[in-house]
Amino acid sequence: MNRAFLLNLDFEDELVAEYLGHSYQVKPAMAQRNLSMEWICLALAKPGDKILRRRSAPPSPAPKLPELGPTPTIVNALASDDKLYPWGCSPSVTSLDGTQTWPSSAAVANAHSKAFAADLATSLGAAIPGTQVLRNVEDLNGFLASPTANNRWIAKRAWSVAGRGALRKSGAALSKSDEGWFKKALRFGPVVVQEWLSRRFDCSAVCELTQDGHYSLLGITAMVTRGTTYVGTVLGDVDQVLDLPSGWRGALDSTAEQVGLSLHETGYFGPYGIDAFVSEDGLLYPLIEINARLTMGRVALELARKRPCHKRYQIMARIKTPPPNALSLSSDTVWVDTDDDPWTSF
Repeated sequence: MNRAFLLNLDFEDELVAEYLGHSYQVKPAMAQRNLSMEWICLALAKPGDKILRRRSAPPSPAPKLPELGPTPTIVNALASDDKLYPWGCSPSVTSLDGTQTWPSSAAVANAHSKAFAADLATSLGAAIPGTQVLRNVEDLNGFLASPTANNRWIAKRAWSVAGRGALRKSGAALSKSDEGWFKKALRFGPVVVQEWLSRRFDCSAVCELTQDGHYSLLGITAMVTRGTTYVGTVLGDVDQVLDLPSGWRGALDSTAEQVGLSLHETGYFGPYGIDAFVSEDGLLYPLIEINARLTMGRVALELARKRPCHKRYQIMARIKTPPPNALSLSSDTVWVDTDDDPWTSF
């Protein structure tokens, strides 16, 4: 059975539309982005795999990157022996393959919500200081009266991607613009607030969960960020590029397994990633967010298998002025080999 990859980077947009009870249709700009980022499918694909495009997708040639192997066949419909493998399990996508069992849309939305991750981190004793989940204006007023609001803090919408949909503040005073942000954000689901901590580095546990609850940790990748915004991923497992202090790997593995057990209880199964970070004072926070879908960490692990690293770092990143040795993956993403520390170089 061949896999048919479908890149629906608009996954979070559809989750929000469903939460609000709105019908969903991919926007033209996002449809074009799905096409421009199809190199992701090349990174994941094996011989015989295909790329499935929505029938509404605009015409576009197949992505060609010899460094990632032969280009999969582009199809607009599944054959009887194809297995759909989407970026995320959204309703409009999973309806294309009725032969598979999928997690319910409610289970996917819950697993992907930052509120679920915050509540779980709190129950595990792993939450960032001051973490609260706000569901209404009364909750917001209570938070603003708390000690955490007097420091640097961050607010995050329930469903957003790559560090977007966040508000960073210092102190409890809100401007009219801030009040508008919260009013709009709370319409789209719960808002997570927590103390803003300076970070030494970010990482992501790449996992898979079967329908019967079997959990697998596929690897842990190091991420490159600017503030809360995702910039790129270092290829390969974090152990290949960083010397992690003893205990951190075990803590990440243990947390990832606990997350898998909790996701299974809620009815979710499939790929997932867990964002974590180490603060400037050296403390590991192993559960910041859960991405209930494929992740760029998964892509980074697959890329590293296809092209072994000859320098210390291989980085898949958004770089405005890439160096001459960079391999262009899309209009805004390149693949770079470097000996320089990516946490200071990008």
